Amino acid sequence: MRIASVVCLVFLLVTAWGIGVGSYSSAIELAENRSGGTLRRPVAIVANGDRVLVANRRSGTISVIQPFAGKVVAEHSVAARIADMIAIPHTDAVFVLDDGQDRLLTVSLDDADVSIDFVTNVPKSAVKLVVSESRRRVFVNSKWSRELAAIDFDIGFERAVHNRTLTLPFASHEMLLLDGERILLVADAFGGRIGVIDAANLKLLGIRTLDGHNVRGLAVSADGKDLYVAHQQFNSTGRADYEDLHWGRLVTNAVQVFKTQGFIENNFADRDGGAITRGWLDRFGGIGGASGDPAAVVTDGHGLMAVCLSGSGEVAIRSGGLVRRIAVGQRPTAMAIDNGRLFVANRFDDSVTVISPDTGKVVQTISLGKRPQLSAIERGELLFFDARLSHDNWMSCHSCHTDGHSTGLLVDTLGDGDYGAPKRIPSLLGTRNTGPWAWNGSMNSLSDQIQKSVTTTMHGDRLTERQAKDLVSYLESLPAPPPTTRQTIEQVRCGRDVFKSRGCVRCHTLPTLTATETFDVGLSDERGRRTFNPPSLHGVSQRARLFHDGRAAGLKDVIHRFRHQLEKPLSAEESAALLAFLRSL
Repeated sequence: MRIASVVCLVFLLVTAWGIGVGSYSSAIELAENRSGGTLRRPVAIVANGDRVLVANRRSGTISVIQPFAGKVVAEHSVAARIADMIAIPHTDAVFVLDDGQDRLLTVSLDDADVSIDFVTNVPKSAVKLVVSESRRRVFVNSKWSRELAAIDFDIGFERAVHNRTLTLPFASHEMLLLDGERILLVADAFGGRIGVIDAANLKLLGIRTLDGHNVRGLAVSADGKDLYVAHQQFNSTGRADYEDLHWGRLVTNAVQVFKTQGFIENNFADRDGGAITRGWLDRFGGIGGASGDPAAVVTDGHGLMAVCLSGSGEVAIRSGGLVRRIAVGQRPTAMAIDNGRLFVANRFDDSVTVISPDTGKVVQTISLGKRPQLSAIERGELLFFDARLSHDNWMSCHSCHTDGHSTGLLVDTLGDGDYGAPKRIPSLLGTRNTGPWAWNGSMNSLSDQIQKSVTTTMHGDRLTERQAKDLVSYLESLPAPPPTTRQTIEQVRCGRDVFKSRGCVRCHTLPTLTATETFDVGLSDERGRRTFNPPSLHGVSQRARLFHDGRAAGLKDVIHRFRHQLEKPLSAEESAALLAFLRSL
């Protein structure tokens, strides 16, 4: 049923993130009068001839830009919080993913008015949308719940008629349809895995594993033959010292290019029969001028490829063998090409940069509206995603701790005071309750740990006192990730009893599930050290690998293969109960 604007207003006044305005056409003016500005944080952009639509995550609004006038002509509140937006084929409407209320919406809007249709509920923590025109199907993937939903529509995408879901083996983020919409790719939100899915039958055909992580861009060439994947890559044998970082031996920021059919068919196995998928790396930035955190990728029918270099506030355009790096706003993460113009949404600047690909020059920068003064948390967020804190822009905090979580990889840093014993990158979600910090528990202050990471891992300048405090504020605001699955009350109760009776609480003390001390864990690193500070177990089911060096593939491995700190093996009943408890955390 179509919801009229006046009815939508009632909903918007009670949502947590709605801007509470009297009419949609006056949304910008009234929101700014109320707070001195509003924080928008654009996440998606749709360009269609005479208008450009920008979806704003924090404000839950859509900004309408007239590209030839070069200004915002309207802003409409449509959702509690927007994760993604995509055009509905052959219409002027868009699908909007409202992850504030876990809903898929259709939105039709013009300069003066808006209408919103509720389509269906979606799994929690939904992040991306993909539309299959030929199948009249919308795909929605949800990061923490590890679900992929397929929503089928009738003719014209007017009504949803069927929903079903597929459970994925990893938390996901980017998606892309390939091969005449026959194949759907779904990328790991943190590591280098990409699921290849039969788009018709919603069946996982296989997983391709890249020698990389932090996949934040997927695109295909106009002829469908080449697949572009924007990601980062750590050298597993490198050290986080100045020389390895400076000379590009530690981290690579690149778009990896594959032959699409070879990727689908997995014709990339290495000589040992492994699962590492290999293509050629198209590097952007390097010695003396790197470019951390590549993100969105777009292509056109004329051989152009553009990638957001989100950590350094740039866009790189490759056309006809020529590469241009163009400065835009802070953290560009979404793009669209239309009428010979490239539109770039700058998330932290609340702006859109318009670029002429032919000349490689900025035509205009369009502000989405007045912004408020940022809080310490918001200032810290900007720093967390800024590769300019590192030497030569090679990496940001996000490069290792993707979205505050972890790539699950090993990196050889001075975390232990020396090199030679790489450690698994820990998650920073829920970190406020996990002190002391570092695997050896040597850092009693989160601020000191941040300063050490910036100066000895990223090899940047020492942070100012305010910058350090802002980063602490941001990190302390991050909650632990939710569990992958729900457990029954009885399962959790029984598992907690096993957790206590088998002595797990000696190191993982309730309620923080960590401790301030270090313990001999019975596992040595490369330098013979066996004493470590236990990580918190909150959100442990969302970690790709476990232990200081990632030697355990999961919780079952910890309990059964390594029998970690267990004096005698668990019974089948104890094992099931303990696993249920840990998965509930």
